[in-house]
Amino acid sequence: MKDLELVKEKIKNADYLLIGIGTHFSEDVSSTKCEKAYQELLNLIAEKNYFIITEDTSDILEKTGFNPKRITAPVREYKKNGSTADANWELYTKWIMATMNRVTCILELGVTLEQPNIIRWPFEKMASINAKSDFIRVNKKLAFMPEELVDKAISIAEYPDNFITQ
Repeated sequence: MKDLELVKEKIKNADYLLIGIGTHFSEDVSSTKCEKAYQELLNLIAEKNYFIITEDTSDILEKTGFNPKRITAPVREYKKNGSTADANWELYTKWIMATMNRVTCILELGVTLEQPNIIRWPFEKMASINAKSDFIRVNKKLAFMPEELVDKAISIAEYPDNFITQ
């Protein structure tokens, strides 16, 4: 099974879908391919119970049609107000608690090591704690997985926008 088909299957079978979007989602975030990838992602998860945490400072996710109440953007909030807790942060933390011991697909897209405490490390920890989770990391430059996650994770060395639109 090709990687994209496997990822689609994991998303389809999950009760919850946690998505982390990093600054390396695309080689060129202003490209139409990047916008198309966000639209494809939205189509892929339209019927799912999802939440997105993003390092992006733009409002491209909201403009694409993702539910604004299902997005938290701590980096954008910090740049605006000096605090990482935006209006959806509390919703996000409650949503995360609801995923414990539930079939959850954790999808990490283009997250770097610039701010690993926002997405990368928490996602790895959630994946290791929740026995019913699948962890998928799509990252052109940093696709490696911690040893304890190798058996329950998929690592794909591509830019997420390329991967999603293939």
